[in-house]
Amino acid sequence: MSSLLGDNATKYASPIGSNIVDQGYNKSGVRVMHDTITLAAAQIADTITVGDVLPVGAVVLRVTLQNAALGASTTLSIGDAGSATRYSAAIATSSAASTISSLNMGRKVTGTSDTRIILTLAGGAATGAVAVSIEYSL
Repeated sequence: MSSLLGDNATKYASPIGSNIVDQGYNKSGVRVMHDTITLAAAQIADTITVGDVLPVGAVVLRVTLQNAALGASTTLSIGDAGSATRYSAAIATSSAASTISSLNMGRKVTGTSDTRIILTLAGGAATGAVAVSIEYSL
C-alpha cells in the first residue's frame, strides 16, 4: 500500500524555494461577495458584472447563482472578461433555480482579465431576479 501526498502537502513537507504554498491555498480566510439584480427584458449577449474586483491571488472556491424564472430558453454563463464560461457554461434559467459553479474551482486570480465575475445572457430575453454569491479565499 502506498502513502501519497497532495500537491500542497508535498510543499508543506519541504517548504523551501518554490515549495512555498500560496496564501490563498494555505490556512486563509474565506470571504464572500454577494450581488443581486432584477432584469427587465435583458437581451441576448447582455453581460452583468457582479460584485467588486477580486484581489490578485484570491482563490475562487465557488460561485452560486440563484435565479427566478427568467423566460423561455434563457441561460446565464458565469465567467470573467477572459472567458465567458470560466466558472460555468450556460445554465438554464427558464425555471427558478440555485446552481453552484462547476468549473475551475480553486483557480487563483492572476489579475489579467479575471478580476470581475461576469454573467452572460443567451437564449432569449430575460426578466426577473438574479443573485450571485462569490466565495473566495485570500
